[in-house]
Amino acid sequence: MSLQAQSLLGLLLLPLLAWLLSENRAAFSHKRLLRILVAGIGIQLAIAALMLTLPASRVAFDWAAGLVAALQDATNAGTRLVFGYLAGGPAPFDVVRPENGFVLALQALPLVLVVSALSRLLYHWGILQRVVSAIGRLLQRAFAVTGPVGTASAANIFVGMVEAPLLVRPYLAAMSRGDLFATMS
Repeated sequence: MSLQAQSLLGLLLLPLLAWLLSENRAAFSHKRLLRILVAGIGIQLAIAALMLTLPASRVAFDWAAGLVAALQDATNAGTRLVFGYLAGGPAPFDVVRPENGFVLALQALPLVLVVSALSRLLYHWGILQRVVSAIGRLLQRAFAVTGPVGTASAANIFVGMVEAPLLVRPYLAAMSRGDLFATMS
């Protein structure tokens, strides 16, 4: 099967599977599903055209990804400074089994804590509310999703699946089950 045929099959089967697994199938008319599918493909094509034709847009995405990478590097450096070899720094002894050297609590979770603290700070300053509102207005028309769902989905591009929901943590209590599912998946 060619890559294009596989992509087309996925484009058709994934929304069908989501509809089949839905708790409330009657809420989604064919017209609405088609509109969401066309909007999604259209936005993907627009982003692709933007990235391929305008070098400045690629620079902007690279800049945002660089900010996240710098945050991750700074977090790793700080963790290594405090915890030494347990956090990935050089070991003061001969390492016999390097595959056992990863300590989750000291190598992966510090970034989660930093993103959580940073999102709390941005929320306190009122910056996060403006970002969520702007993304919400943009995605409400195209996909009928709320601002927090759109923000978490957009953040998934730059940060991991654990850190993205932390950006919208203040909104989690007011989210519907569908919004929570979309945010967490």
